Amino acid sequence: FKIKEINIYNSSVSITGAVIENCVKYGIRINFFYYSGRPIAHFISPALNGTIYTKRMQYEAYKNKVGVEISKKLIIGKIKNQQNSIKYFIKNKEEGTVEKDNLRKMNILINEIEKINFNNIESARGFIMEKEAEAAKLYWESVKLLVAEHYEFKNREYRGTNCLFNKMLNYGYGMLYSKAWGMIELAGLDAFAGFMHSENKKAKGLILDFVEEYRAIVVDRVVI
Repeated sequence: FKIKEINIYNSSVSITGAVIENCVKYGIRINFFYYSGRPIAHFISPALNGTIYTKRMQYEAYKNKVGVEISKKLIIGKIKNQQNSIKYFIKNKEEGTVEKDNLRKMNILINEIEKINFNNIESARGFIMEKEAEAAKLYWESVKLLVAEHYEFKNREYRGTNCLFNKMLNYGYGMLYSKAWGMIELAGLDAFAGFMHSENKKAKGLILDFVEEYRAIVVDRVVI
């Protein structure tokens, strides 16, 4: 088999100049990570020109329908995973509960997103994010009901929250974000060039886009 890359997650590991030289010679990338998965540094061989091609395709997708389709799939995936998490916890509840009514409403939002046809993400972003926000409102309303016996959870709060439930969510999202950052770097993509999250030039927009689909099943379900 052929070694394509070497990933190092331990700060105690050392690597010789001879190994680095051979990795460069044979086009093997060396990656150093924190335990959290966040990248520290990369040694990249000049032979690895696939990274440039990948980035060019990523930037081009922002300008055409590919970016719209990527964003649709990410947000639809997010909503479906939110639905799956709710379904997991209401399996034994009778028909007619608020949660099941919210699930039906979320299906309508998914159908609306699937039907859109825009030429680029700049045109589509407002509509998609509006539907995402509507779905999020339904989802967190359902989560509030699910955890009512155990937590005083009123709504989503971010940094500086005193709510234990929100603290656990925020911590979990931080871990997920770090893992996603590492994987996006390894894929040769530009972490700053997002589709849905592209307004804040300091934020790593593509990571924020990528983690949306996994929040509910990786973090929320565990915390709930």
